[in-house]
Amino acid sequence: MSKNLKAGLILALTVLAALAVHWGLIQKYSDWIPVDGVITDIQFHHSTIRRRTNDSYEIHYTYQVDGQAYSGVNAYSGRKTDRFVGEAVTVWYDPDAPGDSSFHPPGPGLQPFIPILLGTWLTLRVLKVKRKGRKRRGTNKRQN
Repeated sequence: MSKNLKAGLILALTVLAALAVHWGLIQKYSDWIPVDGVITDIQFHHSTIRRRTNDSYEIHYTYQVDGQAYSGVNAYSGRKTDRFVGEAVTVWYDPDAPGDSSFHPPGPGLQPFIPILLGTWLTLRVLKVKRKGRKRRGTNKRQN
């Protein structure tokens, strides 16, 4: 089988896998129910690893389903938020497992891109595409 045929097959399978992940997640979240909730805490985090900084925050919230109280937390990247403790918000929860919830409308997010990234990497490996980088200097000497 030629490299181009292998690469085409990998890319086709990659697209099918991404669509399957997307469709599966749409199905998973299709019956989640919105309910009123309240932000109970917002925690900011700052870390530095190898001279790279990472700022993030967590929004903690509570909500009730059939008189039972639940809590959840979602993490976000960034330094600030317009949200505040005590703010009334909408929370989505899984009716089959009310403890599973989301502060934002549930959806596939970036997960369908995982097969695309892996498929692209594999395709490049099959095609043996070289990265641009440092040029190796040969040890060729002039011959007289």
